[in-house]
Amino acid sequence: MAVGELADTIAGFALFADLTTPQRENVVDVFAEQWFADGEKVLRQGLSGSGLYIVLDGTAAIRIDGVDRATLRAGDYFGEISVLLGEAPTADIVAIGPLRCLVTKWLS
Repeated sequence: MAVGELADTIAGFALFADLTTPQRENVVDVFAEQWFADGEKVLRQGLSGSGLYIVLDGTAAIRIDGVDRATLRAGDYFGEISVLLGEAPTADIVAIGPLRCLVTKWLS
């Protein structure tokens, strides 16, 4: 998807609601789109290596020690704590059906 289209998509997300179109385009430029299949683990609890993910389409489960705790949907984001603190993820994030995310480019 083109930068302008992605910038328009994230315009409706609370995280980016106060940004102008040029600012959203700059934000989108540091991300890449990534697709995950049903049941695929996006992040793995306790393992190193993570990044900031923003859900564009689909849903994902937050699973801690094998138990689903919450559901992520379009506009939700995850991985920020690991990025900020440099620690391993504290939960698995598992795609429920097809999942499309923006992922920080340094991971793709």
